[in-house]
Amino acid sequence: DDILGIGTFKKIYKGYDFNCGREIAWCEINAEESHNISNIPTVLENIENIKKMKHPNLLDYISAWYEDNKNSVVVITELLQGGNLREHSKYQKNLKIKLIKKWIKQLLSALDYLHSNDYIHHDIKCQNILVDRISGNLKLGDLIFAEKLGDREYFTKYVGTEEFMAPEVKDGKYTFKADIYSLGLALIQLITMEKPYKEFQRKISIYEAKKKGGYPLSFNQIKNEEIKNFISLCLKEEKERPTCKELLRNKWLNDNESSDHNKYVEIVNNLRQENFILDKNNNSGTIDRNPNVLSYSSS
Repeated sequence: DDILGIGTFKKIYKGYDFNCGREIAWCEINAEESHNISNIPTVLENIENIKKMKHPNLLDYISAWYEDNKNSVVVITELLQGGNLREHSKYQKNLKIKLIKKWIKQLLSALDYLHSNDYIHHDIKCQNILVDRISGNLKLGDLIFAEKLGDREYFTKYVGTEEFMAPEVKDGKYTFKADIYSLGLALIQLITMEKPYKEFQRKISIYEAKKKGGYPLSFNQIKNEEIKNFISLCLKEEKERPTCKELLRNKWLNDNESSDHNKYVEIVNNLRQENFILDKNNNSGTIDRNPNVLSYSSS
C-alpha cells in the first residue's frame, strides 16, 4: 500500500523482491481505461524485449504480466529514489550548464541505444526521466509503450503526450526522429519548469503551431543562446532534424569549457521555481505522494 504515484490509468507502488532482496517499483495499469493498451499480448511481448536491453541510462525492467480479474497489466521495474527529473530539479533556482550537458548526453546515449535496437520511446518528457539520487545520473523510464519498427518504413501509431509530441506523429507517418523533437521540448520544460505550449487551450492549436514551426512561449524565457540553438536543432522539421548520433557529436555539447563549471542556464526574471509552483497547481496528472521516491507521469 506504499503508493509512489497515481496517474489517470495507473498506480505505482513500492514493493520488495524477496528473490533478489531489493526494493522495486510495482506499476499497475488499467487496461480497459488506457487507450494505449489495445493489444495486451503485444504489450507484454514488447516488455519482454525491453527487459533484455541493458544500458546505464535506461530503467531496468524486471517482469510483467496480465491480471485477468482486474483487467490490468502489472509491470515491475527497478526503484530509483531520486524521483522524476521534474520533481528532482525543482529546488534549484537555476541549473548549471555543465549539469545540463551531462544530462543531455545521457539521454541521447539512452535514446541512441534504444533506436539502434529498433525501438522508439514515444513519450519523452521530464516526468518519464528518472534520477539516481546517489549519482545524479538519469535513466529513461516509462518504456511500456516503446514500439519496435520491424520491417516497416515508418511508425504510424498515435502515441505520446500532446504537448511533447512531434507534429508528424499526429500526421500518422514518422521515424525515430520524433523522439528527438520530444527531447527538445523536454529540455525547455526542464530549464523553465513550464509545460510546453501551455498558452494554448485547445490541443489542435498546439498541433497547428508546431506545423508552422512555432516554438512554445517558454522557449523565449531561456537567455543562453547556445542552449537555445541546441534545442532548435531538436525542433527542426523531420527531414532536417539530426539523429541521436549526430547530436552527440554537437560542438557545444562537447565543449568542456572551464567557464561552464560556474555558469548557470538563465531564464527571464528567474521564474523557474515560480513556474514549477504554477504548473504544479494547474497539473491534473500524477499525484506525487513523496518527492523523494519514484514518480511516473499519468499518460
